[in-house]
Amino acid sequence: MLDRVAAQLLHPVFGNGFVNAWLASDPTTDPTSAVDDSEFRKDWISKNFTGGPLRAGGAVGGDDDSYSYGCAMLFIYYLKSQLGYSMRQIVQNGGATLADTYRNLTGGQTNAFSAFKSFIDSHYPPGRTYHPSSDNIFPASELAAISPPNTITCGYSAFTDIILDRPAMAEVFISLSSDNSLVIVDPSVTILGSISKGVTVWTQPIPCKQPFPPKHIDVHAMYAGKTVTTTVAVVPPRLTGITLSPDTVICGETSTATVTLERSSLASDVDVDVVCSSGFATVPNQVSVLQNQLSKSFDVTTPDFPGAFNTAHPVIHATYDGISFSATLTVKPKVIIGILRSLTLFPSTVKGGVASNGIVTLEETVPTDTLVALAAVDPLSEFPDPSNASSDVSAPDSVTILAGQISADFVITTNHLPPHSKRLAAIIAAAGVVTKSAMLTVTS
Repeated sequence: MLDRVAAQLLHPVFGNGFVNAWLASDPTTDPTSAVDDSEFRKDWISKNFTGGPLRAGGAVGGDDDSYSYGCAMLFIYYLKSQLGYSMRQIVQNGGATLADTYRNLTGGQTNAFSAFKSFIDSHYPPGRTYHPSSDNIFPASELAAISPPNTITCGYSAFTDIILDRPAMAEVFISLSSDNSLVIVDPSVTILGSISKGVTVWTQPIPCKQPFPPKHIDVHAMYAGKTVTTTVAVVPPRLTGITLSPDTVICGETSTATVTLERSSLASDVDVDVVCSSGFATVPNQVSVLQNQLSKSFDVTTPDFPGAFNTAHPVIHATYDGISFSATLTVKPKVIIGILRSLTLFPSTVKGGVASNGIVTLEETVPTDTLVALAAVDPLSEFPDPSNASSDVSAPDSVTILAGQISADFVITTNHLPPHSKRLAAIIAAAGVVTKSAMLTVTS
């Protein structure tokens, strides 16, 4: 027996059926066998091969007997590869039986077959068929982990991996279970020749018209007395965005907004809350994405305002289950004129006879020229008028901001003043319905 094990250690070959026969627990797995169930996983550790009556496949207990030979070979490999004894130690501690060898190696333990069979039965349970890649199925694989599938949208599935600490040398039959019928797994999975196996985790549909908190459910994998657990979070469908088509309109026109889910709801509609940031667009308070649908479109209306105004940018927000997305609509006026934003003087204090620069700036560029009226008046005057024009400061009558430009500059001239004197002048700029002013100080 030792010579066969040693030969296989030096020159590995595929299993010859001995180990397979002893692992089996059903005579139908070996159609040539004439023995009853009592021959399967029988104790050939505590006694020697004694020979016996002939049967198909060889003498009971003889060198050609698959059951006695398979048991002995497995036990020697168990000593070496599972318990960690070297072949030298096994030979040096050899006894009249393999049980004696075990007792010598372990310092007197007498439970050789029970410990061996208990280990085999826990990792390779009776009642199944095994196809080991060699006669050495040790060290046996142990269950290491079950990877988390993260969140799963209710009614859908995801993959997870059952992971061993080493590749399975023979079939590893792992049992699976779920703590709640909301999550479904196959009752078992088999791993052979690899370190892991992917399995599918299914979830049941849940009504989610209104969002619900994640439902955390444990899934367990069990093998050889060890259980590993992962937690599945079952969640409502996730909102993935909102779009506008078109995203630019003239006031009075309508845009179409569309909210989209990552996955459709399989048990109810999904109510998405909608809100707009300004009065330049009107939206419904809520829209329903229908069951089995991924998106819902709705109208975004804008006011039909006849006058000029700065281009508006209302923001449309969509929210479901604490997740929000937004889209910005550009609303342009029907009347396109430049609207004055500011008037700046640089410098704002000059000596008499020295010029100052004025800059007028629009709220935004427009496709036509914008004529800005200018005047330099007495600081107490509200509007430019020949009767209240400044006598010491002069500004041009107007300046033009060209189409596509945002600003234009102009020159303000001043007169020399008598010694120790100071004058104030209000520089006024007007375009459309907006008037801006800035104060210029002139010193001697």
